[in-house]
Amino acid sequence: MLAAAVTLGVLLFLSSKHISIVAAIGSTAFVLFAHPYADISRPKNVIGGYGISFLVGYLISLIPHASVFSGLVLAAAAVGLSMIFMLMTRTQHPPAAGAALGTVMAGFSLGVILILIVKIIVVAGAHYAIRPWLR
Repeated sequence: MLAAAVTLGVLLFLSSKHISIVAAIGSTAFVLFAHPYADISRPKNVIGGYGISFLVGYLISLIPHASVFSGLVLAAAAVGLSMIFMLMTRTQHPPAAGAALGTVMAGFSLGVILILIVKIIVVAGAHYAIRPWLR
């Protein structure tokens, strides 16, 4: 139920334009509460993975593209680069790669990113707090 409440909280603040990022947050909620003791569920991985993905997505979104195809190539590159940097920093959290994709596809918005960072910290904190009672 906590995962559903967190997802609802994200949906209340974002438009359908950012649906791919919302989907990533929903996937994160599932991972945290279904696999509470997995490495990818540690707060360091969740917060670090999203931080990297948002940064990569932002930087890739600054690259001008002339066609739909080049935009898709850049979005795919954002996912790949996010994965590489998460692995290099040992902050891998697979759903976070979707945030890089969403940031490139929907365009960077500081307000959206700030809302998402707060929600991610809330999800990670809630997971950390109730982890002893999760199976």
